[in-house]
Amino acid sequence: MEDARILSEALGLAKKSVETACRLIENLLGEPFKVARGMLADPIYAFQWRNRIRIVDRARQIMDKDGIAARLLPAGFLLPLLEAAGDVEDPVLSELWSRLLASGVADNKHRRPVFVDVLKRMDHDDAIGFQTIVSDIAAAAPRGLVLRTNVRDVGRLVALQLLTASIDSQPVEIDGAANVGMSEVRITSFGVQFAEAVGIARDDTGAGASDATLS
Repeated sequence: MEDARILSEALGLAKKSVETACRLIENLLGEPFKVARGMLADPIYAFQWRNRIRIVDRARQIMDKDGIAARLLPAGFLLPLLEAAGDVEDPVLSELWSRLLASGVADNKHRRPVFVDVLKRMDHDDAIGFQTIVSDIAAAAPRGLVLRTNVRDVGRLVALQLLTASIDSQPVEIDGAANVGMSEVRITSFGVQFAEAVGIARDDTGAGASDATLS
């Protein structure tokens, strides 16, 4: 695989990782892997392919671990995912992109272009915040607990339609301390589906997770 060798040398990545990532892309795309060799000297192009290779190689590791066999993916899902992944360097976001790719291979229901669009709009803080909220709600649901979060932490996630929130601008005393600007938060049905697609809710969000609240 000549293009993989060239990529490995140009990007400074391990040859084996590049080769396996390129082979996975071929299997998912259904055609030979090719790069614009003459553009690898362009720092932006090289930066994007370095990110793509890392994300795809991590997806391959997830697939190997979970016993997911590679298969052809719809171009309308795969190509936008690979395009957007090129701009992702943050390790937290990179992991979500890898999980989305792996879950898209595993299950047709996760191959939704809207998941790519939402993940593309998230930053590091959004990813951490959403993972924390999903985990907190999952932990609270079985016991019917009410948790709390600050409005500032959920505004962007509400805009992405992952959460709904009702804002309480009045001071509320919780654990003996007054808190202003708290909100009651619910994960939307779309948010539950997105969480599953990016691997946040594999084992720790039961059927009641979407009905639990954070306040």
